[in-house]
Amino acid sequence: MRMPRTLLFTGCVNQPLSYARKVSGKGIASFFVDEATGAATAGPVFTDIVNPTFIALSPDGSRLAAISETEDQPSDSISLFSVNAETGGLLLLGRQSTRGTVACHCAFDATGSMIGAANYSAGDKPAGDAITIHSIEGNRPGEALTAIAHAGHGPNQQRQEHSHAHCVRWTPDHRFIAVADLGIDRVRLYRADDFTLESEIALPPGSGPRHIVFHPTKPFAYLMAELQPAVTSFAYADGRLALLSTEPVQPPVSGGSGIVIAPGATHLFVGDRGNAAVARFDIGSDGIARYAASTPSGGDVPRDLAFSRSGELLAVANVLGDVALFRHAPDGALSPLSHIATGNPTAVAFL
Repeated sequence: MRMPRTLLFTGCVNQPLSYARKVSGKGIASFFVDEATGAATAGPVFTDIVNPTFIALSPDGSRLAAISETEDQPSDSISLFSVNAETGGLLLLGRQSTRGTVACHCAFDATGSMIGAANYSAGDKPAGDAITIHSIEGNRPGEALTAIAHAGHGPNQQRQEHSHAHCVRWTPDHRFIAVADLGIDRVRLYRADDFTLESEIALPPGSGPRHIVFHPTKPFAYLMAELQPAVTSFAYADGRLALLSTEPVQPPVSGGSGIVIAPGATHLFVGDRGNAAVARFDIGSDGIARYAASTPSGGDVPRDLAFSRSGELLAVANVLGDVALFRHAPDGALSPLSHIATGNPTAVAFL
């Protein structure tokens, strides 16, 4: 029986950035992908946006959020779109300031009624906020309900001179908002009702926490570090993280990036830019993610990863390349399937 098509969105650099100086991206591109063959048919491209380097779909798939990343503006922005699942088209609903620069991540809450944005270069240079949280009002993003700044620094003087928030994500119980800050080697959890700090956990100095994800059904969380690339497993309960284990990527070369849990939650995968690879970690019954294998990413600078809803396909955004598609086997093995030509992809999301 023929497998269905699935809709893939990819955010692409369309103005020069320090990590992508020669650009060929257009904006947010859409593709209909045949899950059996990996063949992709291009859909519409939304071009009226600057550097949508991270994108996120709402839980029901009806809306898409995208940050705009710049390095020379006083503030970046987050945009909200409605999604036409039949055509792949996007309709801009509104934009709001993220109140910081080098915006790098965004996420919806479980209800799809709130969105959060993280700013990489908030803090001492320039002044700004690490994260902003916005309610969606009348199908448009409202002004920030709160804006939270982080103080401090890490031991790496080149990369940790001040706060570098890199991820904002609601916890599965919907009560807290987790923020991974590369610059201060901390993950902080804020209350989702009044945005006050509930707890924080310190990571090894100089590790550079980048992205955190939560197990879909069990009380565990997993963090990918960038500067000292490793996956840290945590137990999660009541707004607090407890360290279980830290397992490095092999070989451990600086450049960890995205992290995604496979459907079924027996494996997770991380981007390994230092080795131009995708690393697989197997999740044990004890909740600990252990390094298992690495697969070439099919391009240079693998920054983001996403699974199709079926779990059959893994898409990898290679910034200095294209989108590579892999077949995902039940045992976690990846096999190269196809490539989708799109300039400077930095983010991927399947509807």
